Amino acid sequence: MDRTPPPENTSKSVPLGDIEMGELVHDQDDVLDPAEELRRDAEYSEQTGQLWSNYVKLAEKRDKAVTTAWKDDMNGIIIFAGLYSAALTAFLVQSYQNLQENSADTSAALLKQAVFLLGQLSQQLSPNGSQVNISLPEPIPPFTVTSSSRRVNTLWFLSLILSLSAVLGATIVQQWAGYRMQVFHKLDNPIECSRIRQFLYEGTAAWKLNIFIETIPGLIHMALFLFFIGLADFLFSLDKAVASITSTLMLITTILYFASTGLPLLSPQSPYQTPLSNILWWLSRKARGGDKPGKSQLSTNMFDGRTQMAMAVSSGRSQRDARALRWFIRSPMDSTEFGLFISSIPATVDSVRGQWIWNNVAQMRTMSEGIPTSKIPRGLVVHPLDDLAGRLGRFLQSCIDQSVQDETTRRQRAHAGINAVLSLMFVGGFTWDTLTAGQWGFFLRSSTMTRTLIYLATVDTADSDLDGTSTARRVCMSIITASKILTHEDVRKQAKHALSCFDTPIRPDASAPLREHFLADIEAFWATGDLLKSKLIGHALSLKESQSPEATKRLNEEWEKDIAAVPIPETYSTDATGDQGIFWLVEIFVTLTQGLIRHIPGAIINISDLSVRRMKREHLISTHVISPDMLVCTLKLWVLLLQTGDTSSNELPPKALHPAMLFDADQGPRAWVPTQYALLQDLRDGGMIYGILLLVSAVQNIQPTTREAQALYINTFDAITSDWMKYRKCESAHICLVGLLLKYKGSSPFETHIPHFLFGSVVNLVGNVLSGTHCPHRDEAREFLIREVEAHKIFGKQMVTEECLRKLS
Repeated sequence: MDRTPPPENTSKSVPLGDIEMGELVHDQDDVLDPAEELRRDAEYSEQTGQLWSNYVKLAEKRDKAVTTAWKDDMNGIIIFAGLYSAALTAFLVQSYQNLQENSADTSAALLKQAVFLLGQLSQQLSPNGSQVNISLPEPIPPFTVTSSSRRVNTLWFLSLILSLSAVLGATIVQQWAGYRMQVFHKLDNPIECSRIRQFLYEGTAAWKLNIFIETIPGLIHMALFLFFIGLADFLFSLDKAVASITSTLMLITTILYFASTGLPLLSPQSPYQTPLSNILWWLSRKARGGDKPGKSQLSTNMFDGRTQMAMAVSSGRSQRDARALRWFIRSPMDSTEFGLFISSIPATVDSVRGQWIWNNVAQMRTMSEGIPTSKIPRGLVVHPLDDLAGRLGRFLQSCIDQSVQDETTRRQRAHAGINAVLSLMFVGGFTWDTLTAGQWGFFLRSSTMTRTLIYLATVDTADSDLDGTSTARRVCMSIITASKILTHEDVRKQAKHALSCFDTPIRPDASAPLREHFLADIEAFWATGDLLKSKLIGHALSLKESQSPEATKRLNEEWEKDIAAVPIPETYSTDATGDQGIFWLVEIFVTLTQGLIRHIPGAIINISDLSVRRMKREHLISTHVISPDMLVCTLKLWVLLLQTGDTSSNELPPKALHPAMLFDADQGPRAWVPTQYALLQDLRDGGMIYGILLLVSAVQNIQPTTREAQALYINTFDAITSDWMKYRKCESAHICLVGLLLKYKGSSPFETHIPHFLFGSVVNLVGNVLSGTHCPHRDEAREFLIREVEAHKIFGKQMVTEECLRKLS
């Protein structure tokens, strides 16, 4: 389509707006039906009203921010220019008089001539006077303006004009800003408001209003330097000493000004700039080919160019992000602001870059923002993350204080705090060694943390956690907290005492230690139970083949005699004094965690309603650390129930105490005893393996199905095993890890102790801990993994398994 050429009198330097362009188009609107156009507009308004309403809200918000900044800048210019003009006027009142003849000077010259003539006359008229010739005084020289006065007045009047022009421009800008915002106040129709606002916005951009606004401060600066030049000239005409001193100071000011003008080109981060900086930036970018198509160079606009440099992908940007986060952490915030801050923490660690930034913050040296730390005692300078730990503790304390907030708010804030702490634990920059000391470690072991987790365990319901992620986060944080508390010295001492109990003879007259008697007892009951179980299965098969009631009755009578003939083993290790070592160890667990371990699924079993309880005080046992006496009594009860054939009795042991859960079906209790002994050694050394067992038992009870919940448990596994390197030489850790690995078998609910999604983490840990060691446990783990790979039982974990085999080779 051919375009109609513009009229001859149209200036090419003036941008054409919508109205002008409309006049240049063919008169196509004349053939349109106005009624039809109104109908279309009404239909369009009805269908797109919501869209343009959102446009108006966003545009009003942004335009208000821009115009407010304009008004604030112009207010400052008006105030400064008014004061400056008043001061400059005082100088002009004195200096402009040098541009015209001074009547006082003329009168003084005439008076001087009159006095001279009178003196001559008086000499002649005196009695002793002599006849002298009367000489006329020197004539009054004609008035001439000095070049200095012309320069000074010219400079100062120009300065006054520039200052007043800046005031005028600032006033006009304020009026324009108000006019631009009127469209939002006068129009209710969102489409009309949007069209007019866009019309004005495009005009503002086309006519370069921002450049005009940026030049107004430049007028003030030019006026000030003109005043400086005139002042120096004025003072040199009066006194060179005074002029030299003041001119030196003005020269320094000028040099600093022009240095500030050029600093953004040398260092774009420089906060110093002047209105001339934008011009210099534009010239430098143009000289380097900025804004050319196909070149990824900086913009010729200084603000846009700085934005490009700040957003460019580089290590410097990541370091700045970390420093910004450190500043944010240390900034004072009220309760509401801090609540919003910690609510945003989990999202910041979901990405690799976010984790890197948090790790960078954790590794930063302690610094005081903007304050020299050389004279501050080191103990008074707090690391930002330690400060964050203290503030999180106070935040959670407000959640468990019933008198502060309503129940819903308390629960929401408690979840937000726990989620933030858990997310930071998953960042990877923290290890057990770094958490042992400092404010963060104290926070994890504090009663505030345990009480908050207990509170959430009591108030959370299935209806409030449909996807299971809230429960998973609470359980994961509980496991991490419990694992951290396991490093307490009391746990180490009691575990050491329990080990000595295992090594102590059962009686003074006995030579074998308790663990050997314990092994003999459980093996005897295991064999008896295995025999009774096989007889029970054989009897059930015989009953299926029975053809008559008489045959069934006869089979039952024979089976009862056969089963009654099976002897029940005698126990040798019961009533052992050393048995109380493990009991007190469990009590210490409960005491130090303030009962939190009770709320970790599968960690503690309440057997207060079972006859296996031998003492009134012993109603809690640990799923993973069971006292010898309790285990023997449990096995004995299992054997008695099998002998009576009553498998529906309420006295059945809990599932976690079922022998098939405790012992491998192939090896029996023979492998379980050294594993228990090694677990006590692990608790003595820090409890990493016990933390893993807490996690595995919790996952077995909860059985998470969502990927997000499973990822939380995997991250928890990585967090509690972050200090695995110090276990590379611990044989007890080797025994427990290999024992845990060997329990990954098929799909039997009793034999699958490791959930499939945790198998990769366990295999990776086994490879890390056992790599480089020379022990039979490494070979045992390697042979097991080779068998599993050859049997195609490892689905989706081939890569991590192959990497583990490479480490174990």
